[in-house]
Amino acid sequence: MVLDLKTVSVNSKPGSHTQLTYRESEFVWIKEIEMHLTEEDWGLDSNSFKFDVEEYQRLQVSVKTQWEISWLPELYEYKQEGKKHIWKYSHMQHLVDQKHRNYQENVRDFGKYFLGELVPFILDYSRKNDQYFFHVDPGQGNFLITKNGFCLLEPNNWGWVNEDKFNRIVRYAIAKTIK
Repeated sequence: MVLDLKTVSVNSKPGSHTQLTYRESEFVWIKEIEMHLTEEDWGLDSNSFKFDVEEYQRLQVSVKTQWEISWLPELYEYKQEGKKHIWKYSHMQHLVDQKHRNYQENVRDFGKYFLGELVPFILDYSRKNDQYFFHVDPGQGNFLITKNGFCLLEPNNWGWVNEDKFNRIVRYAIAKTIK
């Protein structure tokens, strides 16, 4: 088998997880993550996936209602097979290649879209037991900017987090993006 790296990416962290992302069709991406940790990891990359499909779909509707262009990929299907989690979601079109832009452009767009639009939206979005529904790993690979002027965050890694963790994630995203 030959992997076409334009349509497939593989990510593996020893003792943590393996991740395979590939394009199924022109309009559909599939992400598979299999966790290998045997004990709880309290870092941001954790083995405690508690993906709330219904909340993600409510968030999608809320985002579509407020903005003409959604910064959230549409989730077609989610399933769990043992330790493997599988997301099938809409293809992200019109992506800007951040590697070929200068530092100031990337920082400007990060501030505008992530800090200026997404974070305030989530702060106003519904809460459950004083927790926010938020993306726990909004780094360069998961935070993508489009030519249409919005950011996209992959559908995996969304979950309920308390206010302290929300603040840590925002600081983590800033530090990870602004290097």
